[in-house]
Amino acid sequence: MSKPRKLTEPDCLRKQHFSIGGTWAVSRTSPLLKTQNTLGSLEYSFYSFSAEKFGVLPGAHIPGHKVQQYLQCVTEKFDLLRRTRFGVKVLSATPIPAGSGEGWSHRTISYEVDDDHCRECIVRCKKLVVATGLTSTPRTTDIAGSDAFLGEIIGYQDLSDPTKSKFLHCSSTRTVTVIGGSKSGHDAVYWGCLAGKKVHWVVPRSGNGIAWMTAASTRFMRRDLVVETLATTRVFSWFSPCIFGDGDGFTWPRWLLHRTKLGRWLVRRFWRALGDSISASSGIERSDVTAKAKPDYE
Repeated sequence: MSKPRKLTEPDCLRKQHFSIGGTWAVSRTSPLLKTQNTLGSLEYSFYSFSAEKFGVLPGAHIPGHKVQQYLQCVTEKFDLLRRTRFGVKVLSATPIPAGSGEGWSHRTISYEVDDDHCRECIVRCKKLVVATGLTSTPRTTDIAGSDAFLGEIIGYQDLSDPTKSKFLHCSSTRTVTVIGGSKSGHDAVYWGCLAGKKVHWVVPRSGNGIAWMTAASTRFMRRDLVVETLATTRVFSWFSPCIFGDGDGFTWPRWLLHRTKLGRWLVRRFWRALGDSISASSGIERSDVTAKAKPDYE
């Protein structure tokens, strides 16, 4: 069953948005955007993210558009593109009633490139995997009085769109205000400063203000360490309390670190020392202005 109707937003995405990558799709990345990962920590075990092939510097954060190139190569290598339907939004998914077969029935709406319409369809399948992730739908914020604001309001996802982010390169735009202290907030502030704008950074005082950010490497315990490598070692995980921690088979180190007075003292000293190293490597406290951007929690 299918029924065509005129394409409208937000029912469907426009066709220029259709690309492999999800968060790192072509429409969501720009040459300035970088991941929080270094080479070797963001790849499939069956397909190498090689420095030579993708032009990524070892020890440096991977540019976002390089991740898109890597995922595109994976889909082409394993013939996934012809098995992928772009521009399809699932409206609902329901189990097929007993006696009518087995599996799932889901109602979808898809963009028809040829006639610029959306088409509603009912699709059946025996198995359904839900893997939408946390960033499939961009989060927007409603601001009181925004309808009377004379300036331009855009979401972070639009900064990768040259037509929507052109204000960064417009001489008539002198001031930019960024709301939010996540990684995307850091990106927006940096891009605004890089464009020569005066940037106001607005974050809440609720304890969820500015997130911790690190340089690719830091000096810790008299050694130069790649932070991503440190964060993916098992010993490092012991210092984080977790109700599922015993599942890795290392019960006694966790008991020692989190259930004894000496262990808890070591944990506090460890995180304080690591925090000091990260602050020093990022240079956030080099001036009184940037020091304001230091997170207010350890």
